[in-house]
Amino acid sequence: PEAETPKGGNKQLALEEELKSRRPKWSEKTNLKIDPWVNMHDVIFVSSVICGFQSLSLVEAALAGKPVVVPYFDYFSASSEAEDYQFKQHLKVCDVAGNKTQFKDLIKARLDAPSIEPTVQQIRRAHFIEHVADISESSVEKTTNLIVKLAKEKSVQGEFRD
Repeated sequence: PEAETPKGGNKQLALEEELKSRRPKWSEKTNLKIDPWVNMHDVIFVSSVICGFQSLSLVEAALAGKPVVVPYFDYFSASSEAEDYQFKQHLKVCDVAGNKTQFKDLIKARLDAPSIEPTVQQIRRAHFIEHVADISESSVEKTTNLIVKLAKEKSVQGEFRD
């Protein structure tokens, strides 16, 4: 599906053009794809490690029990902007990289060891309830069952590949 931007253009093209104007060489990256239609819950479910900086998807991935790696680099954490970083309270339940090398190393390490300690997962759940939405066991179970069902259906249809 194609959505129209307020200017009347294709949404994906508008995003790509904006990125290109800011970072002209972005299109040379082979591991970068812009998809304004992606369902982040699907991405979280099939991903081994979630990386991000300024997205509620980090909190959702944490609730889902996924390793979350945040590039909270030293130069940013030492800046005045760090005071306003909205996910600061969640950093203690994520893997935090202080520089590019640590970022790469943490991602690799979490691919090898993706498990989350039960106590950390309890804190993640409490953070979600406090900062996002109240959840009950029944709604979590329903959501989990629905995600598993949808993933199985998509897997059968060949949409998810290993």
